[in-house]
Amino acid sequence: MEDHGPPPTHCKEVDMKIQCTLLRKGGTHVEIGRKKYHFAPDANGLHVSDVEDEDHIARFLGIPEAYRVVVEKAAVKEPAPAPTPDEEQEQEPADNGLEELDKIALTKRYIELYNEPPSGSLTKPRLIEAIREKAARQ
Repeated sequence: MEDHGPPPTHCKEVDMKIQCTLLRKGGTHVEIGRKKYHFAPDANGLHVSDVEDEDHIARFLGIPEAYRVVVEKAAVKEPAPAPTPDEEQEQEPADNGLEELDKIALTKRYIELYNEPPSGSLTKPRLIEAIREKAARQ
């Protein structure tokens, strides 16, 4: 196999669990560049792999008929006590800093709010808009 040198420095390291919806005996093996992924059955029977390269995440999620973000079921939390008027003034807006986040971080925030991944065609501005709309309704 040919050596392509060190990985590009522009690749951001993130961590996202992605599911392959194509169920094959023993899982699905995919190679992107020099990185090999094995989408193997987890405890729930989903064929998943941890993907850390932002470009690879985008590539997998660009094939929505075969790959999607694994949505972790959040534990049910007790509602927080209502803030006092003084605390309300001290709180920062829920959307503070959304413009500074990359698309992967926005996708994770979207999943936290909607409990499902966004459509693969959502642009960064549309993700921000959807997050703000949901946060305003909560």
